[in-house]
Amino acid sequence: MGRSSGTDYYASIRYRTYAPAADVSIAEVDDGAVLLSLGRGVYYGLNETALFVLRQFDGVRDCDTIIGRVLDEFDTDRETAIADLVTLVLDLEQNGLIAARDAAAASR
Repeated sequence: MGRSSGTDYYASIRYRTYAPAADVSIAEVDDGAVLLSLGRGVYYGLNETALFVLRQFDGVRDCDTIIGRVLDEFDTDRETAIADLVTLVLDLEQNGLIAARDAAAASR
C-alpha cells in the first residue's frame, strides 16, 4: 500500500478503537510477542514496536491516540507512524487477530 492510500485508510480508522479478538492468545517473547488463534489456525509474530501498539488496542484508545503514544515512545515521524499503524491494523484484521470496537460502548 502506498503512502497516500495508507493515509486515506488512516482517515477512515483514525477514531476507531480495536482490541484483540476473543480467541487470540498472546505470548510475549524476548523480542516482541506471538499471537495465536487456534480457531483460525493463525500464528503471528510481532516485534517490540508492534507489541507496544497491540498493548494500546484496549477497545478504548482510538488510533489517533495510539499514534500520539507511538510518537512519544519512539523516534519516528507522524507519517511513518501512521503508515506502520495502517499496515499493522490491516494485517491483524485480515488475519482475524483484532476486532474493531464501539468506542462509546467501551467507555461505559
